[in-house]
Amino acid sequence: MAQLAILNYETATVELINLSEDTVLKYANNYDNLVYKTMGYKKSSVYYMIANKISMCEIDEEVRLKR
Repeated sequence: MAQLAILNYETATVELINLSEDTVLKYANNYDNLVYKTMGYKKSSVYYMIANKISMCEIDEEVRLKR
């Protein structure tokens, strides 16, 4: 199942949205229409990513800096 991740700069939130197969097929050539027109997000407020599986990782700064 495809997932849509929305990183919202205005609200400081990350949303993971499971997309139906119908939605994936409908917007496959233009996800901008889904995110900005259908869902109503502002282009200046969000970044989005679509993948089959999106992982969320919460990592302490010290751990990340040591990588």
